Amino acid sequence: MVVGVDVHVTTAPPFNPIHPYMGMVMDPADYIPFLGTNVSVNGLKRGVSDTGGMIIPLAHIPLAGPFAMASMIGHESMNFFASQTVFCDGSRMSPKGHMVMTCNDVGIPLSAGIGKNKAGKTRLIPSLFAPTSFSLPVPTGKPVMVGGPYVPDWGGMLAGLAASIGFSSLMKCARNKIRKFNLKRQITKGPNKLSRFLCKLGFEPVNLVNGAVVYEGTDFGFPSPLPLEWTRAWYSDSEYEGWLGHGVHCCYDRTVESFEDEGVTMLRMEDGRAVAFPPIAPGGEFYMRTERMTLRRTEKGYEAYSHDSLLTYRFDMRDGGAWRMTRIENPDGLHIQLRFSNGRFSGLSDPAGRTVHAATDTNGRVTSLSFVTDKGEERLVSYTYDGSGNMTGITDAMDKTTEMSYSGHLMTEKTDRNGDTYYWEYDSKGRCVHTYGNDGMMEGRIEYHPSEGYNLVTDSTGGTTTYRYTPDQLVTAEIDPLGNETRHSYTDFMEPYRTIDPEG
Repeated sequence: MVVGVDVHVTTAPPFNPIHPYMGMVMDPADYIPFLGTNVSVNGLKRGVSDTGGMIIPLAHIPLAGPFAMASMIGHESMNFFASQTVFCDGSRMSPKGHMVMTCNDVGIPLSAGIGKNKAGKTRLIPSLFAPTSFSLPVPTGKPVMVGGPYVPDWGGMLAGLAASIGFSSLMKCARNKIRKFNLKRQITKGPNKLSRFLCKLGFEPVNLVNGAVVYEGTDFGFPSPLPLEWTRAWYSDSEYEGWLGHGVHCCYDRTVESFEDEGVTMLRMEDGRAVAFPPIAPGGEFYMRTERMTLRRTEKGYEAYSHDSLLTYRFDMRDGGAWRMTRIENPDGLHIQLRFSNGRFSGLSDPAGRTVHAATDTNGRVTSLSFVTDKGEERLVSYTYDGSGNMTGITDAMDKTTEMSYSGHLMTEKTDRNGDTYYWEYDSKGRCVHTYGNDGMMEGRIEYHPSEGYNLVTDSTGGTTTYRYTPDQLVTAEIDPLGNETRHSYTDFMEPYRTIDPEG
């Protein structure tokens, strides 16, 4: 454990600079196979001068009062002090019960990353540290004596600083490479969007940043320890053609595809997005932090493991240049099995043995799904399509139909099973500029200014909200009609970092 007090500048009254630090010495890099350390002490990874640590709440919280943190803060620690005579993995070994460097706004730079200043120019962003904390031993076995004296490891500091700059540059290059691939390929005709968790949606629903109309639904499901849920999503900016027609993505219609020329392996997610991984050698794997997903190369194809749902997705049926998903399994071995006939989807079954049969047309599009019983089949849902491959009708088990109309491949009208109708109007770039329902319900207009990084969204009352966003479509600020501003910031891995409300 590491306990201490850090000094950080805050940008909201009462400007309290005192921040308690309570964390632990643990560097995730030490646990990476082949790259991390293989030296352990009493079952725990050794600590050396450049071993990092993390604050337990993952972010600083001052002693009292509201606060808004300045962007330079690091929220981490580094041992720095180590033995002059004892080494592990070529670095000086650090003892327990000694001073530890924790992040401060005044100190020496022990790590740095690549970022941009207000003018948009690339620059080094240092993280400053000072010896304002102390490590408290947590017994895990018999004591191991680390001889002294204990000194600052300036050589380790320089090596760690260079490594942090190099890793930050490497990650920046990797992200730029993947972004260029995404723009070039439009992710193999998938939707140009972030995960739903990061998207800003409004009205019936429209992506308020890129103007894509979204229509999602779950047509049926079976409860079980591993639920079977047939969900679909249509995106106006998607050119994908799959089991459910043009632009519609089914949660079970997933593939892994390798693009060797670009050096990218593409994994299609449940919501239709395609995520670019680096090339993976047989027997290898790669963890994508932005998706919390590990993709493995197996003898039969690929496996994707979700660190959120703890589910494993198997892709072991070759379909042209792609590997198609055939099985979803939980840690207890319960699984959903997908079935195919002559390369076309023909049905699936859940852990309870319940079977769903799929009927398809000559183009391989699903026209109906039926629950198989001892007495025959009970229809769960059916679909109709127009000559362009657009899904035009969804009829549920109660024989209620949702009908859709299109202009080209853009949905312009939808009447749901309850008789409510919604309309969408688009500009020349296919972005929704006006949407409304019966009697003006959920009406809204969007004005786009992508080169300046903001959009103006006007609701049915005439109030206009400004949304500011990054080139990656991450919303950084929302300014409501009264001028109140809410700000959002993210990590380098596109994870939500903090939200600052109008009161600071």
